[in-house]
Amino acid sequence: MKDIHSDPLPETSSKNPPPKSQADDDISMGYRGLNEFVVKFKRKNISEERAQFIFKRKGIFSWKLSALRLPQNLFSDFPGYQNNDVGNTVGRVGRARQRAARSTISLFETALDTYRLDIGKYPTTAQGLKALRERPNDVHGWDGPYLPKDIPMDPWGNPYQYLGDHNSFSLISYGADGKLGGKAEDTDLTGS
Repeated sequence: MKDIHSDPLPETSSKNPPPKSQADDDISMGYRGLNEFVVKFKRKNISEERAQFIFKRKGIFSWKLSALRLPQNLFSDFPGYQNNDVGNTVGRVGRARQRAARSTISLFETALDTYRLDIGKYPTTAQGLKALRERPNDVHGWDGPYLPKDIPMDPWGNPYQYLGDHNSFSLISYGADGKLGGKAEDTDLTGS
């Protein structure tokens, strides 16, 4: 039988550095309750914070990754990273929500125009967007529903605002803050 330790160690060059040992990493894990398990990982000498992998139990033997928490400074070396936060990623999420709200407003506008073609006028503020799904009592010629599903909330969980008289209407999503006015993700989105 060959002695494993008798072979010389392979030489390393700058092209092929030796693999990092696990001693360079700090890993801890444990249960955070009966149905939650957390693995924390940190590279020594690189980061002050730990990455966290959070698993939730699904059934008796199955676990599912439910969250991944990354250190804020993970993105500090990327171009466009500002003020030591994940600004670009947060900005992209905000812009995606704004695009979704604009798309929904556009869908409402189409449904409202179809309603007006059938009825001859737009719903009043009192009738609201609900008139696109349910026939108002005093309306003749209603051929809806004009939307395939119930009226959704905006991407931030707030109701869309509808103001209308029989000749015109306004649709508003107040953005992330749910209030009139604002900048960036809090910007009001409108349609008419």
